[in-house]
Amino acid sequence: MSPFHILIAQRYKADLVLNFASPILCRGFFIQPYDRGDFFVLRLIFTAFLATFAMALQAAPKLTITTDADTVVLDRNQLEAFPQTTITTTSPYYEGTAEFSGPSLKRVLESAGLSGQSRITFQALNDYQVDADLDEVMGLDAIVATRMNGKPMSVRNRGPFWVMLPLSDRPELDSEEYHRFMVWQLNRIGLQ
Repeated sequence: MSPFHILIAQRYKADLVLNFASPILCRGFFIQPYDRGDFFVLRLIFTAFLATFAMALQAAPKLTITTDADTVVLDRNQLEAFPQTTITTTSPYYEGTAEFSGPSLKRVLESAGLSGQSRITFQALNDYQVDADLDEVMGLDAIVATRMNGKPMSVRNRGPFWVMLPLSDRPELDSEEYHRFMVWQLNRIGLQ
């Protein structure tokens, strides 16, 4: 037995510590988790675990672009390193006017190796998909919005990425035919 286990055995007046790995399971025999010191340690460990889990969930969101030849993964910082375009527009998905900023969809696709494809598929976090003619989408002046009103978009607010169209500047786009391209919670783009 290690010195640590001997010390624990002495503290709890046990002759032999049978279960080193999970002493909580030995409740009543070895360690009572509600003992003042042990309960504090358990709470501390549990809190550290939750904090680590929360940080992992908030990891930088990524956009995956797949072509026939390659797959490119871009995070928010990489998307914000592209020249930014700002669109101030209304939308059927929120009240009033909002300002969206992000790189042009065309520039993002070109960086992924756009060449010779004719179809594009947008996919959201919930697996919602829109398939369209690539030439039609390229003519819409769309951006991959990373910010709304200057703030990074969260999943709760239709982020982290949202295909945004300039509906106010181009009223002909403000119809169901084009609204379908405005995929929020975007996480994948496929080019075929």
